[in-house]
Amino acid sequence: MILSLPARAEDSVDYMMDGKMTKEEMEAEARYVADLCFAQPIKNTYFDCACIGGKFLLERERLGPYELQPDIVYRLYRDKECTNKPAIAGEVFDECIGYVAFFERNMKNYNDYCKCVANTTADFFSKTPTLYSKSIQRIRARAMAACTNTPMTEQPAIEMAPDDQPLPRPSK
Repeated sequence: MILSLPARAEDSVDYMMDGKMTKEEMEAEARYVADLCFAQPIKNTYFDCACIGGKFLLERERLGPYELQPDIVYRLYRDKECTNKPAIAGEVFDECIGYVAFFERNMKNYNDYCKCVANTTADFFSKTPTLYSKSIQRIRARAMAACTNTPMTEQPAIEMAPDDQPLPRPSK
């Protein structure tokens, strides 16, 4: 029988023998999950790692030791409540300013444009959080289009299916 992975190799694994976890073991595992999030820059930017750790603990308490740690963690990284909108917006704003300064030197109001792109990206990501690079690129492109007066903004928004594939557009 395979049970949830211990938080760390040096941590107690007594629950693997009797199928019970103490509160301390659950808390240690939740800290470990949060530490993994903090250690990975993309996760640390797009998600509130303290929220991930806290929600992991709640799920572990609810589900017990038989639910695999990776399964719980996977679901948490699709949880809208733990997205880190301020960090997402800050990163996108900085990248946008660099892009505009290099490629769009004649653009007026680039600060407002980049604020719009940053906040819109954070909003879009928070609605359908997923850490696939193609999904993040698509979200950023949608945000740029939404903040620019182009024909692209007249198209309906592209909604994402759970598997990160575009939903079919309604026929006219």
